[in-house]
Amino acid sequence: MNAEFKRNLWLEISPSRIVLMTGVLALIFGIAWLSAGVDDKANAVAGTGQFLFGVIVGLWGSYKAGRSVSDEIKERTWDFQRLSALSPMAMTFGKLFGATAYVWYGGLICAAAYGLGTAHAESLTQTAFQTAGLVVTGVFAHAVALFVSLGAVRRGRGDGRVDSFVYTLAGIAAFQTGGAISGRTFDMLRRAVDPEGPISETTVWWGATFPAQALAFAFVCVLAVWAIVTAWRLMRVELQAPANPLWFPLFLLAPALLLGGAGDEFFQRAATTYFVTHGLVLFTLLAEPKDIVAWRALAARQKSRDAGRFWPASLTGLIVAFVAACGVAAAYAMSQERGDEVSPLIGFAAFAFLLRETAIFAFFHLGARQRRGDFGALVTIALLCFAGPAILNVANLGEGVGLFIVDMRGNQISHLLSIASGLVQAAIFGVMAQARWKGREKAIEAAA
Repeated sequence: MNAEFKRNLWLEISPSRIVLMTGVLALIFGIAWLSAGVDDKANAVAGTGQFLFGVIVGLWGSYKAGRSVSDEIKERTWDFQRLSALSPMAMTFGKLFGATAYVWYGGLICAAAYGLGTAHAESLTQTAFQTAGLVVTGVFAHAVALFVSLGAVRRGRGDGRVDSFVYTLAGIAAFQTGGAISGRTFDMLRRAVDPEGPISETTVWWGATFPAQALAFAFVCVLAVWAIVTAWRLMRVELQAPANPLWFPLFLLAPALLLGGAGDEFFQRAATTYFVTHGLVLFTLLAEPKDIVAWRALAARQKSRDAGRFWPASLTGLIVAFVAACGVAAAYAMSQERGDEVSPLIGFAAFAFLLRETAIFAFFHLGARQRRGDFGALVTIALLCFAGPAILNVANLGEGVGLFIVDMRGNQISHLLSIASGLVQAAIFGVMAQARWKGREKAIEAAA
C-alpha cells in the first residue's frame, strides 16, 4: 500500500472517530425520516444525504485536501517527505485521498443515502449517474483545493489563514461547478423559465448529439482527471522532478474543448476554445513563480538541449494559444453559417496582446523589486486595457480602441490594428526586459 496513504489513514481513522461519524449521521438521517410525511420520506433522506455530502465532502473535504501539504510545512515535516523515495503520483494520491479518508467515510454514507432515496423516484440508470456524479464532484473539488494550495506553496505561501480560506473557497467553487454539470442544473433553470418545456434528454456538443445525463457525467469525470493531473504536475515540481512538457497543453485544452463544444456553430466554438485558452495562459502568467535563478538555469540548459523539461508553463501556453488562434481562422474559412460581423483575425489580435502581457510580466520581474513584479505588471496591464480605451472614447476616437484591447465586434481592419499595436507594445516591453536582463548579468559577473 502507498506509504503516504497508509500514514494518513493511521492519522485520520480510529475506532472512536468511526463510531462518532456513524452515530451522528444515523441520528440526522433518523430525524429526517421521522419528521417527513409518509410520501416524502425517501425525498427527505435523499435531500439530507445530498446536503450533508456537500457540507462534509464539499466544504470540510476541500479544507482538509488543501491543508494536507501546508500542515506539513507548518509542522516542518514537508522537507523530510520531499526527500523520501515516494514518487510524485504516490505523494499526490496519499495527500488527496489519505488526508480526506475520514471525510470520505462520512461522505460515502451520505452518498449511499442519497442514492437510496433517489431510487424511489428515478430509474436505476439516472440514480447511478447522479450518485456517481456526486462522488466524482467531491474528488474534483478536493483535487482543485490541493493544486491551488500547491500553487501557493510554490510562491512561498500556503500556511496562513487567508491562504486556507482561498483554497477552501476554490474547492467549494469546484464542487458547485461539478454539481451544476452533473446535476444538469442548467437544464433545470431553463425548465424553471419555461415550465412546459421538458428537460432535454440529449445535448449537442461539437455538432454531435449525446445523451445529456451521460455527457454531463463524462464532463465531470474529465474535470476530475484534469484536476488530479494538475495536482500531480505541481507535486512533481515541488519534489523537484522534471515536468512533462505535454502536461500544460492538456491543462489548457481540456477545459477549453469542454466549454467550447457547446457553441451554436463551428466558428463560435473555435473562438470560445481560444478565449478559454487565453484566459488560462493569463492565469498561469500570474500564478507561476517568476524566479531569475530558474530563468538563468533555463538559459544555461538551452546550450545542452535539455531545456524542454524545464520550460516555463506560460511559454508553452503561448505556443498552444497561437495554434488555437490559427484554429479560429481555419474555423472561419470552414464555417458556412458565419455572419459578416465576425472576423477571422480575432484570435490573432488577442494573441498579440497576450504576447504584450507576457513581455510586461517579464519586464517587471527582472527589476530590482522582483517580489512586487506582479503588482506592477497588473497595474500596467490595467492602465493599457482600461485607461487607454477610456481616453479614446472621451476624445471621440472610439474606433481606435483596437490599439489597446481587442474589439470583439470589430472588423478585420480593427483586428489588424490590434495585431500591429500588440506586437509593437510586446516588442517595446521585450526590449526593455532584455536590457534589464543584460544589466543583471553584468552585475552578477562584476560581483563574481
